[in-house]
Amino acid sequence: MNPSRRIAHRLLDMLEEINRIRETLDGETFESFRNHRLKRPAVERMLEIISEASRHVPDEVKSAYHNVPWRKIAGVGNILRHSYHETDPAILWDIYENHLSQLENTIRAVQPRYPDVEND
Repeated sequence: MNPSRRIAHRLLDMLEEINRIRETLDGETFESFRNHRLKRPAVERMLEIISEASRHVPDEVKSAYHNVPWRKIAGVGNILRHSYHETDPAILWDIYENHLSQLENTIRAVQPRYPDVEND
C-alpha cells in the first residue's frame, strides 16, 4: 500500500472511532458514563485508536492544521495505555463533548488530499 493510501486509512480509522464514541455516548450523562462498567473502557480503547492513528498523520498536515492539539491527541493514548488505572472519566467526557468535533472537521478537511479508501 502506498504512503498516501496508508494515511487515508488512518484518517478513516480516526473518523470511524469518533463516530463509535458518539454512538456509545449518545443519550448518556456524565454520571451514567462515569459509572458504566463497559462504556468507559470502550471509549478509552476508541481514544487509543484515534491516538495511534494520529501519530501517522504527516507533519505537513499537522503544521497546516496547527489548531489541532496533535501532541495531546498522541499523548492521550500513552496515558490510557500506561496509566489506565488512573484515568479520570471527566477528561474522557471533556474530549467527547469539547474536542471530537474539531478533530472530525480537520480530518474531513484533510481527506481530499489523499486517495479515497473506498476504492480498495
